[in-house]
Amino acid sequence: MFKAVLDKIRQSIEADADLQSWCQNHFGKAPSFVVGVDDSNPPAQTDYPVISLVGTESRRSTGEKDMTLSLFFGLGIVHEQTDGHIYLGTLLIERFRELFENAVFSANLGGKKTVVGESGEMLYPLFVGYVELAIAAPKSFLSAMEKI
Repeated sequence: MFKAVLDKIRQSIEADADLQSWCQNHFGKAPSFVVGVDDSNPPAQTDYPVISLVGTESRRSTGEKDMTLSLFFGLGIVHEQTDGHIYLGTLLIERFRELFENAVFSANLGGKKTVVGESGEMLYPLFVGYVELAIAAPKSFLSAMEKI
């Protein structure tokens, strides 16, 4: 089920003109979409911007017709420019996160999509934003996605 959901999210990211244009304007290329990051062999600085699925969770119960999928994403950019004591990457990662969320909200995932949490960190020149996305949808819809 997760693969089908991820495929729809990836397609929405690739089709989102605002996200694609913003990445082209700021980084000269489209964002990479990956599933997982190997901490001992992370993406090279030239691979950014990156959108990575870093964790999953599902919640369902008997007698309920809906289930909730939680997807945890890490978004990364490399940006070395500063303005005095202001690291511009901090501002850029927030905009990247917002555009990513907008792209995901446009995906046809059959239910309510909610950003449950957001956070970020700076590992200069790497800036990372995290997003927890919850998708509440009928079990039948999410199960049927595997057959697509």
